[in-house]
Amino acid sequence: MFCRNGNDLAIRHRRYVITDLAMALKPEAPSHERLATGVSLYTELADFALRARGHWVQAAKRCQELS
Repeated sequence: MFCRNGNDLAIRHRRYVITDLAMALKPEAPSHERLATGVSLYTELADFALRARGHWVQAAKRCQELS
């Protein structure tokens, strides 16, 4: 369950964002763009994995609804 009360649409949207970031990691991109994309991808993956298990990220006090 995603954040214990999430829905399929929210999960699909997060998966789309993760896929889009992964596809943006191209070797020919400037190194600063790859770094920024990689950091964003890491953050999205960590947040997705934690929320999928009913946990939250350190910055949040509670599991927030996805919009």
